[in-house]
Amino acid sequence: MANGKPPCGRLDASRDDDLTTILLVLGILLTLVGGITKAADIAKWLISQGVTLGIPLAAIAGALAAFAVITIMVLNRCNPTSGVQACAAGVINEIVPSFDSGVDSFFTFTAIHDRVDVVVKSSYWHLVANNVLVRCANDPLQSPMLAAFYFSDEVCAAGTGAIIGGAAGIIPGVLAGVALGVLIGCATVILCLIALIVAAIVAAAIVVAAAVIGGQIGKAVGGSSQPSADGAELAVGDYITTTGNLLNVGYLDGARGFWWVTDTTLHGRSTGVPPFSHTDPDTSLNPDACPVIIE
Repeated sequence: MANGKPPCGRLDASRDDDLTTILLVLGILLTLVGGITKAADIAKWLISQGVTLGIPLAAIAGALAAFAVITIMVLNRCNPTSGVQACAAGVINEIVPSFDSGVDSFFTFTAIHDRVDVVVKSSYWHLVANNVLVRCANDPLQSPMLAAFYFSDEVCAAGTGAIIGGAAGIIPGVLAGVALGVLIGCATVILCLIALIVAAIVAAAIVVAAAVIGGQIGKAVGGSSQPSADGAELAVGDYITTTGNLLNVGYLDGARGFWWVTDTTLHGRSTGVPPFSHTDPDTSLNPDACPVIIE
């Protein structure tokens, strides 16, 4: 039974899986560097090495940093994350497909798995409630929603392609970065600093460009996928029961969701239109396919 409707909106600081992981990696690196010397000393040392060593090191650092960020983003999307097994039921309020924006279609390693937003029955409100964020439909009753992410082979194939492409772009990126840095030269401290920055940026840009190409190839090979149940593609207004790994999802600022759905049961369609109210599935989706818990 429900323990009362959870409050909608943000309840705590937002979170982002990609940013958290990248900042953690950078924090570790900076801590290690800080234990040896100050960042200013490193900059002075690189400048002192000039064309011979400083510019090549800057290019290598830029290429590896870009590759690390791409790899982290792909691993965050395609590695399983520990949560709790749960079951919920309701009506589909919205479906957000993978590669739904121009950015995700181009930089394929940023795409997220297909997401189905379900306005859940009030008996499952306890699964939606957390101490970070509760997402609700824009109906007059502000009905709580639970996100259901469906694993997409297309997303992870694109991610794998991006990693392979990015790796292939490291050496060309470093060579191009060094070439442009040397062209600028180190006749003065300011010019040398500019050369270091240009070398790093050019190397990183080529790695990203190679990852974009690899990601597009991987996406094409992976094929398209759609959230479905028993071979039927899901649509807004469908009544469904979902089971899967439930956790706070960083890509939704910490709101609850299934990452990923392992089983879906389709129960028919609502006669209403979005935004749906929880009273719709409360009334029309009985029984659902979740196991009955006897207390």
